Amino acid sequence: MRHAIQKGIDISQVVEAVWGDAIGPATGMAAPGLVGYRNAEPPARDVEGARELLAEAGAEGLSIHMNLPNYPETVTAAQVMQAQLAEVGVNVELLVKDDATFYDLTTATPEDRELTLQWWTGNPAPVYALQYFTEQEFEGWNWQHFHDDEFMELLGRVWDESDNAKRAELYVRMQEIMVESGAFVFVANPPLGYLIRDTVDPGMLPDGRPVFHAFKVAK
Repeated sequence: MRHAIQKGIDISQVVEAVWGDAIGPATGMAAPGLVGYRNAEPPARDVEGARELLAEAGAEGLSIHMNLPNYPETVTAAQVMQAQLAEVGVNVELLVKDDATFYDLTTATPEDRELTLQWWTGNPAPVYALQYFTEQEFEGWNWQHFHDDEFMELLGRVWDESDNAKRAELYVRMQEIMVESGAFVFVANPPLGYLIRDTVDPGMLPDGRPVFHAFKVAK
């Protein structure tokens, strides 16, 4: 069923509906320009293939819910996916929640998260996000309950690899494994913008997040 859902979604159409032609579809956690960016075409939508997989699984007429935070971008993206999946025979109910409810890890169960539309932000090293997709994180951030032995072996190696080219190869393969599992559909790597007065010398982390105690008066 996971692969059927993957096949039923047209990521290019989703991205165009939300961001127009400002950005392209994502191919992984690593954005263009970062070490580990996966230079690949987004998977083509395959409506008939999705229907065949649903039939094989005995899941024709499947009804499922998608949890998502209440941001304009995520709501629009989810609505497009909802319409696309309806065309392959999957009825998706959208459960739009405020941030506090969506990210409450203490009450959610795997059944509560049949589908989720998540934002991930962090520092430029993909391992910042990839490190959470482990068996140890089933009760934490690994909402998909994803586990793969090769992924775990590569995760162990990437921490000790100082060569950027070799580390990039590890990252690319890790993201390929995530797609192959059927548990993930990468949507977009949207930019984050910050406006700062020219009288302020900002303190920023490498990913652009502000560190307010490090702000100074510009000289």
